[in-house]
Amino acid sequence: MGRDIYALTVKLDRGGKETLAALHGLLFRSKALAEREAERVSADLQNLSTGSKVKAHLIDAKLHLAYA
Repeated sequence: MGRDIYALTVKLDRGGKETLAALHGLLFRSKALAEREAERVSADLQNLSTGSKVKAHLIDAKLHLAYA
């Protein structure tokens, strides 16, 4: 994520259409990470009583699909 932010600052200095695309991509990935963390916290709380790790793997898979 840090590299993405740095790349965006370089593109902001240059301007142009690719700046908007880079910003949109960074926003999309940030949103995907935030959703993943919220789902992981929820799943971890549920796992305290059930012990299921399958849902955690599904949440990670969803993040990878969002990044694809």
